[in-house]
Amino acid sequence: MLTGSFPDYDFIPGMILVESMAQCGGAGLKKAGLADGFFGLVSMTDVNFMKGVTYGEEIKYVIQNVRVSNRIIKQTGIAFAQNEPVAEATWVCARID
Repeated sequence: MLTGSFPDYDFIPGMILVESMAQCGGAGLKKAGLADGFFGLVSMTDVNFMKGVTYGEEIKYVIQNVRVSNRIIKQTGIAFAQNEPVAEATWVCARID
C-alpha cells in the first residue's frame, strides 16, 4: 500500500490526485472519440489542493475540455471527495508520435 507524503495521516499524495485527474480526462476523450493516438502530459498549471483525501475515500472528477486538437489537449478539472472540492488543476498533453 502507498504510504503517501504524510504516512501518519494516511493522505493520498497530491500528485496522485492530479495525475489521476489527467488520466480520467484522457480516458474521457478516448471514450468520446475526440482524440486518437498516444498523448503525454506536458505541463500542469493552477494546481491547488484544498483538503486532504485519505485512502478508501471515493473521488469524483469533473473535467472540462479547454482545447482539443490532433496534437494538443488542454483540460481543467476539479476533484471532489465527500462532495467537497479537494484539488483542482489545468494541464496540457501533447501527441507523441
